[in-house]
Amino acid sequence: MIVHSFPGRFRLRHPALCGAAALDRACGILRGLPGVSGVSGSAATGSLLVRCDETLDAAVAAAALQGVCASAVAAKRPRPAPRSWHKAVKAGMGGLLGVSLLLLAGGSERWHAVAGFGFLAGLAAHLGLNRNRLTL
Repeated sequence: MIVHSFPGRFRLRHPALCGAAALDRACGILRGLPGVSGVSGSAATGSLLVRCDETLDAAVAAAALQGVCASAVAAKRPRPAPRSWHKAVKAGMGGLLGVSLLLLAGGSERWHAVAGFGFLAGLAAHLGLNRNRLTL
Protein backbone atom coordinates (compact mmCIF):
# COMPACT_ATOMS: atom_id res chain seq x y z
CA MET A 1 0.00 0.00 0.00
CA ILE A 2 2.89 2.42 0.70
CA VAL A 3 4.51 3.19 -2.66
CA HIS A 4 7.21 5.52 -1.40
CA SER A 5 7.92 7.58 1.66
CA PHE A 6 10.13 10.62 2.21
CA PRO A 7 10.19 12.88 5.24
CA GLY A 8 7.22 15.21 4.87
CA ARG A 9 5.64 13.33 1.97
CA PHE A 10 4.49 9.82 1.04
CA ARG A 11 2.35 8.09 -1.57
CA LEU A 12 -0.23 5.39 -0.91
CA ARG A 13 -1.84 3.23 -3.58
CA HIS A 14 -4.54 0.55 -3.41
CA PRO A 15 -6.87 -0.84 -6.11
CA ALA A 16 -9.85 -0.32 -3.79
CA LEU A 17 -9.27 3.44 -3.96
CA CYS A 18 -10.04 3.52 -7.69
CA GLY A 19 -13.28 5.45 -7.76
CA ALA A 20 -14.42 8.84 -6.53
CA ALA A 21 -16.40 7.69 -3.47
CA ALA A 22 -13.64 5.58 -1.89
CA LEU A 23 -10.99 8.18 -2.75
CA ASP A 24 -13.02 10.99 -1.14
CA ARG A 25 -13.52 8.94 2.03
CA ALA A 26 -9.80 8.16 2.19
CA CYS A 27 -8.84 11.81 1.68
CA GLY A 28 -11.20 12.83 4.48
CA ILE A 29 -9.68 10.31 6.87
CA LEU A 30 -6.13 11.36 6.05
CA ARG A 31 -6.92 15.07 6.40
CA GLY A 32 -8.15 14.31 9.92
CA LEU A 33 -4.80 12.88 11.01
CA PRO A 34 -2.57 15.21 13.04
CA GLY A 35 0.34 16.59 11.04
CA VAL A 36 -1.24 16.29 7.58
CA SER A 37 -0.98 19.51 5.59
CA GLY A 38 -2.43 18.32 2.27
CA VAL A 39 -3.85 15.30 0.45
CA SER A 40 -4.34 14.88 -3.27
CA GLY A 41 -5.38 11.78 -5.14
CA SER A 42 -6.23 10.15 -8.43
CA ALA A 43 -9.39 8.08 -8.71
CA ALA A 44 -8.09 6.53 -11.94
CA THR A 45 -5.00 5.01 -10.30
CA GLY A 46 -6.18 4.71 -6.69
CA SER A 47 -3.18 6.74 -5.57
CA LEU A 48 -2.92 9.33 -2.77
CA LEU A 49 -0.13 11.84 -2.23
CA VAL A 50 0.07 13.02 1.38
CA ARG A 51 2.07 16.07 2.45
CA CYS A 52 2.71 16.22 6.17
CA ASP A 53 5.18 17.20 8.84
CA GLU A 54 8.07 14.82 9.51
CA THR A 55 6.50 13.33 12.65
CA LEU A 56 3.73 11.45 10.80
CA ASP A 57 4.65 7.89 9.87
CA ALA A 58 3.35 6.53 6.55
CA ALA A 59 2.50 3.19 8.20
CA VAL A 60 0.11 4.97 10.61
CA ALA A 61 -1.68 6.61 7.69
CA ALA A 62 -1.86 3.31 5.80
CA ALA A 63 -3.34 1.60 8.84
CA ALA A 64 -5.97 4.34 9.10
CA LEU A 65 -7.11 3.51 5.56
CA GLN A 66 -7.48 -0.26 6.05
CA GLY A 67 -11.20 0.06 6.82
CA VAL A 68 -11.86 2.17 3.73
CA CYS A 69 -10.03 -0.30 1.49
CA ALA A 70 -11.76 -3.33 3.02
CA SER A 71 -15.24 -1.81 2.65
CA ALA A 72 -14.50 -0.71 -0.94
CA VAL A 73 -13.35 -4.23 -1.86
CA ALA A 74 -16.48 -5.71 -0.27
CA ALA A 75 -18.70 -3.25 -2.15
CA LYS A 76 -17.16 -4.25 -5.51
CA ARG A 77 -17.97 -7.95 -5.08
CA PRO A 78 -20.58 -9.19 -7.54
CA ARG A 79 -24.08 -9.50 -6.15
CA PRO A 80 -25.62 -12.97 -6.15
CA ALA A 81 -28.67 -13.80 -8.23
CA PRO A 82 -32.05 -13.27 -6.55
CA ARG A 83 -32.87 -16.00 -4.04
CA SER A 84 -36.17 -16.91 -5.72
CA TRP A 85 -34.26 -18.35 -8.70
CA HIS A 86 -32.00 -20.35 -6.41
CA LYS A 87 -34.96 -21.95 -4.64
CA ALA A 88 -36.79 -22.73 -7.88
CA VAL A 89 -33.74 -24.32 -9.50
CA LYS A 90 -32.95 -26.39 -6.40
CA ALA A 91 -36.56 -27.58 -6.10
CA GLY A 92 -36.63 -28.50 -9.79
CA MET A 93 -33.38 -30.42 -9.50
CA GLY A 94 -34.61 -32.35 -6.47
CA GLY A 95 -37.89 -33.20 -8.16
CA LEU A 96 -36.23 -34.32 -11.38
CA LEU A 97 -33.72 -36.45 -9.49
CA GLY A 98 -36.53 -38.17 -7.60
CA VAL A 99 -38.58 -38.74 -10.76
CA SER A 100 -35.51 -40.05 -12.58
CA LEU A 101 -34.78 -42.59 -9.86
CA LEU A 102 -38.42 -43.70 -9.69
CA LEU A 103 -38.49 -44.16 -13.46
CA LEU A 104 -35.31 -46.22 -13.31
CA ALA A 105 -36.76 -48.42 -10.57
CA GLY A 106 -39.94 -48.82 -12.65
CA GLY A 107 -37.97 -50.02 -15.66
CA SER A 108 -38.59 -47.04 -17.96
CA GLU A 109 -35.06 -46.35 -19.10
CA ARG A 110 -36.05 -43.91 -21.84
CA TRP A 111 -38.00 -41.59 -19.51
CA HIS A 112 -35.31 -42.03 -16.86
CA ALA A 113 -32.82 -40.60 -19.38
CA VAL A 114 -35.16 -37.70 -20.22
CA ALA A 115 -35.56 -36.83 -16.54
CA GLY A 116 -31.80 -37.18 -16.07
CA PHE A 117 -31.14 -34.66 -18.84
CA GLY A 118 -33.64 -32.32 -17.18
CA PHE A 119 -31.68 -32.69 -13.94
CA LEU A 120 -28.45 -31.86 -15.80
CA ALA A 121 -30.08 -28.74 -17.26
CA GLY A 122 -31.06 -27.69 -13.73
CA LEU A 123 -27.52 -28.35 -12.55
CA ALA A 124 -26.16 -26.14 -15.34
CA ALA A 125 -28.56 -23.36 -14.30
CA HIS A 126 -27.55 -23.78 -10.65
CA LEU A 127 -23.85 -23.54 -11.50
CA GLY A 128 -24.53 -20.52 -13.73
CA LEU A 129 -26.34 -18.71 -10.90
CA ASN A 130 -23.55 -19.50 -8.43
CA ARG A 131 -20.54 -19.03 -10.70
CA ASN A 132 -19.34 -16.01 -8.70
CA ARG A 133 -19.17 -18.08 -5.53
CA LEU A 134 -17.19 -20.97 -7.00
CA THR A 135 -13.53 -21.23 -6.10
CA LEU A 136 -10.91 -23.45 -7.62
